[in-house]
Amino acid sequence: MGYSASSVDNDFRVPADAVDAALSALRHEFGVHHPTLTQAVEDLTSFQECSQPSRDDDFVLGYHCDTYFPATDKVLDILGRHATEGSYVRLIGADDCLFGFRVVDGQLRAERGSFTWALSDQEPDPHGSGPTTEGNEYLVGWVIDIQADSHEQAARKALRIQRDPNSIATVFEVQRRHGTGGAVGSAQSVDLSEIDGLPTL
Repeated sequence: MGYSASSVDNDFRVPADAVDAALSALRHEFGVHHPTLTQAVEDLTSFQECSQPSRDDDFVLGYHCDTYFPATDKVLDILGRHATEGSYVRLIGADDCLFGFRVVDGQLRAERGSFTWALSDQEPDPHGSGPTTEGNEYLVGWVIDIQADSHEQAARKALRIQRDPNSIATVFEVQRRHGTGGAVGSAQSVDLSEIDGLPTL
């Protein structure tokens, strides 16, 4: 069946004048005869909705959904040799592993990512009388690398992913804090999708 992964964020382009060379390299590597780069990439991988509206336009890599085939790494490596500098694709696996690739100096380089938030157990009182202090305090972590133009934009992108009801980023590292502001205990991995019986990609 293979490993499943879904796109988190990407901006991966092959300039129009490099599309033919990228397609030729894929044909040579895989022995395929697709007429367009879009068809070749979508047939060899689980990327969908790739586009190149006309021969004068850049090829734009679409989103990834479903099985991450062994050929995907090779396809991305070939595309990376022809892609715009700084092009990137970021994915999250069914095990909530965050990974991705970026074009640096004309070569595809692997990236890893993480989401991080800290949360205490103090929650607003529904009657408006201030926070409650019952229960224990926990440190909860969820980490991701985000490509952005500013700190604020990165935070907003992470928040959008966190609030997405279809997000499969539901595994948290949770540590109990001993006393207010005290030391934290050992981390436990909590998979809310598994606990709630929700399907994962």
